[in-house]
Amino acid sequence: MAYSKARRLADLIRSDGTIDTTKILDATIAAADIANDAITANKIVDNIALPGNITTSGTLAPVGVLTANAGVVVDNITIDGTQIDLSSGDLTLDVAGDIVLDADGGSIHLYNGGTDYGQINLSSNNIDFHSEIPDGDIRFFGKDGSSTITALTLDMSDAGTASFNHDVNVAGDLAVTGAVAITGGISGNPTTTTQSASDNTTKIATTAYVTTALANLSDSAPSTLNTLNELAAALGDDANYATTTTAAIAAKAPLDSPVFSSTYTSGQDETLAEFRRDGGAVAAKIIYADATTDMEFGTTTSHALSLTTADTRRLTIDATGDVTVPGKVLVNTDIRLGSEGVRLSSDGNGEFGIGYGQTATNSKFTVYNNTAAAFRVLPNGNVGIGPTAPLGKLHVRDGSAQSGISHTYIYDASAISIEATEPSLQLMAEDSGTHGGSLLWRYGNNAFAAIANPTTDAIDFTYGVSTANDFQVHSGTNMSSYKKIMSIGGDGNVGIGTDDPKNILDLGVATTGRGITWTNYSNVFSEYSNASAWISSNFYGNSGASGYKVGSTGTFGAAAIRVHGTGGGSNGGIIQFFTDASASKTADNAFTPTERMKINEHGKVFIGTNSTVDDCLDIGNTNRDSAVNMSKASGGAVTREVLRFNGPFRAGVATGGHHTYIHGGGTTYLEVEDSGRVLATNTTTAAGPVYTFQGDDNTGLYSPAADTVELATAGVRGLSVQPDSSILVGATMGSVQATQKSGKIAGKATPNVMEWDLPRSNTSYQHGDSVSGFSSAYGLSYGLNGDSNANKWKLGEGPSGCTEWLWAGISAGSTGASGGWGTGTISIDNNYSYLFVLWVKRVSSANTGTYYHGTGGVVDASGNSLGNPYMTICGTGTLPLNVWCVDIQPIHAWHMTANVQMGNQGLFRTDTGARLQQHSGQFSGVNIFRAGSSSNQSHNISHRTYLYYPTASDGTELHWACPRLYRIDGSQPSAAELISGEMNAAVAGMS
Repeated sequence: MAYSKARRLADLIRSDGTIDTTKILDATIAAADIANDAITANKIVDNIALPGNITTSGTLAPVGVLTANAGVVVDNITIDGTQIDLSSGDLTLDVAGDIVLDADGGSIHLYNGGTDYGQINLSSNNIDFHSEIPDGDIRFFGKDGSSTITALTLDMSDAGTASFNHDVNVAGDLAVTGAVAITGGISGNPTTTTQSASDNTTKIATTAYVTTALANLSDSAPSTLNTLNELAAALGDDANYATTTTAAIAAKAPLDSPVFSSTYTSGQDETLAEFRRDGGAVAAKIIYADATTDMEFGTTTSHALSLTTADTRRLTIDATGDVTVPGKVLVNTDIRLGSEGVRLSSDGNGEFGIGYGQTATNSKFTVYNNTAAAFRVLPNGNVGIGPTAPLGKLHVRDGSAQSGISHTYIYDASAISIEATEPSLQLMAEDSGTHGGSLLWRYGNNAFAAIANPTTDAIDFTYGVSTANDFQVHSGTNMSSYKKIMSIGGDGNVGIGTDDPKNILDLGVATTGRGITWTNYSNVFSEYSNASAWISSNFYGNSGASGYKVGSTGTFGAAAIRVHGTGGGSNGGIIQFFTDASASKTADNAFTPTERMKINEHGKVFIGTNSTVDDCLDIGNTNRDSAVNMSKASGGAVTREVLRFNGPFRAGVATGGHHTYIHGGGTTYLEVEDSGRVLATNTTTAAGPVYTFQGDDNTGLYSPAADTVELATAGVRGLSVQPDSSILVGATMGSVQATQKSGKIAGKATPNVMEWDLPRSNTSYQHGDSVSGFSSAYGLSYGLNGDSNANKWKLGEGPSGCTEWLWAGISAGSTGASGGWGTGTISIDNNYSYLFVLWVKRVSSANTGTYYHGTGGVVDASGNSLGNPYMTICGTGTLPLNVWCVDIQPIHAWHMTANVQMGNQGLFRTDTGARLQQHSGQFSGVNIFRAGSSSNQSHNISHRTYLYYPTASDGTELHWACPRLYRIDGSQPSAAELISGEMNAAVAGMS
């Protein structure tokens, strides 16, 4: 049945939102049309008039006209076509935001009636405004108050001339490249660049330019002559001033060769002439009063008087009376100066004398260097070159008096003295030949000489006297009091510190401490106060005093051998050996060498000890392995110890295939096979155990029968390990089976515990070996955290106090994984809760990086899986140095959903019981780890512990021991037992 257009479209819609096609003409709307949200108008009879709104989330696609008198409200508009046409009226775009015109062509055209009047174009990064009508102006309008004004007009008919309606304000500089035509005045105070004073172009002249030009014209003339009127007045307002002045000058005598028209008369009795300058005071005058007065010619001021020839000064007398004659003064007779008898002789002998005909003692002849006396001869004949008061017949000094020189010696008056820096005295001879420079000392027929030998290029000291005396070097406080410090005898012996050398080199009396040194590194010296002789390195004897001193500054060791022949007591007739490790030292500081070995006066050898026991060889405690080869002398009985070690002793044979035996009374008591196995002669009673203690020979270890080991105290059996691995404690207690690996604490059931042993008893491992992968009990496999350099076996003291194998995590070359393990899967019954227990200790002072203790296969209280979960995360610095800590962390049963931590969980110190951390807090708001979300008697978890992120190779090192997993069922140890070590001690040696 068809419906007319008067029916509402809502009548076609069912309550479930579908369209009732039975109400549509011929049911022509197909299901596909509905599925595509496309109902076209040809599917419906005639038009549909809707009195309300149409809301659609799809596409409304009418073929005809869609009329919406009340408007169309859409989220986005798409216009399919190239234009929007309005038959009349305006088009208003009213948007809440911006109107964005995005034209790919880059242009907006303004048309009217099909004519293009203007454009706004995008050209590169520029916006261009175009007027497309010929001579059509571009104008900018605005409102000045209520009035419409044309603010700017660009006249296209006049090449784009811009006309502004009013003022143009420019905030910055205004640069105009063409001419500026100003028809009106310029208001305000405009400024421009001031041109240079020399600029005579047509540029604008500023007030500053004009002021400078006027100043240059007056050239800083005084204020009374800086105007043209003042200059005219100064010239007497004489328009012919130049002619007047020339005529006046012509009447005067010229300065150059003046000619006087009459004889000059002074008009005075004494002063013939006076000379003034600038009309001032008299500067010079010529005076001749009468026949009885000398002629005076000179100055009346402080100026000098000079006589010149050829326009050159030949003689000058200054104001003090000093006379300077630049040229020669030729005198035909003697020149005598004053009463000192200075004489320049003209008798042809060329004599120059001082003190001629005088008896004064202060006459002297001096040659000056500027004002300083350089050479002087005194009346007594002493000559000084440098000093002004020469002490002897020749006294030479280089510069000022040399410091430290005293002239109190009795030989100064008759000696030649030379004071100078090096060289004080230089003797020179021909460069090559048979004769060199020499110094010769003679008294009588005896001669001593120092000769520069050009044949050997050496200095020869020689003497020619009647007897073969010594050549000696002396020192002392003065020439009359000295001592001999070196002597070369006539036999060639050299003595230093002695004048009677007994050998080729004699260093004198040993008690003063003498030595030979090589820059204080290597030394041979005698010790002060005794006859000891030393060969030392890096220290030397304190000459003239007790003790020793460091040779040089630096970091180095020291070593020496001392041969001690005298001194009395225990120090006589011995040889000592000294060594000291490298350390920082300062030159000349006191130093005490360390004795390491001694051979005493009886031939006994002491190494590392000063003991005086009656042995042939004493070897004290050393930090090195020692080996001693000895053989017993033939014949005679051995009544004393042949070999004694006060410290550790290691004995063995050097080649394989041989055993080492220890005998007593002809019986072998101990045998060490080349495989390392030790065999001891057994005893079978508690009264005399084979392994016992000095002073307590009935306490120790023995084997009463095959496959049985017993421990006795006070001669009574205390513990017995039976062939079936059971343990008997005391004489009456029953056995404890080895399957009870975790021990038993009084009053508690045997714990249900899983231990995955570290290979403490594996003899194939050596201390410091790298850890390799292995499987432990329960089939657990270990994956290493880091490489072999970061994982090592260490043999050390475990948490129980017993020596055991420990897993070490070491900061090697990596800053990441640096030791630890992660196990394979551990199957548990997750209906129970469990405790992970692990002992950890930091053994290094370095404490970088982080300690982790974690698991796997767990969820939080809400059942969310936890990736990479850790119960404990802390910096290694949190772990105390060399203190075992026990990490007790629970894994809760699957059904425990309370997000509450256990009170006794955490990382604890075993020495104080202090808790270092309770839980890692790794996951925000997560306080427990659950073993799954549903019951599973074979739920898989894992165990992990790591050292991560230390500084590479800084030495950070952690040790781990005794990993365990306890089931929480009442039999597990308490936290206090684990912390105190009671439980750990109970199982020591059995895990």
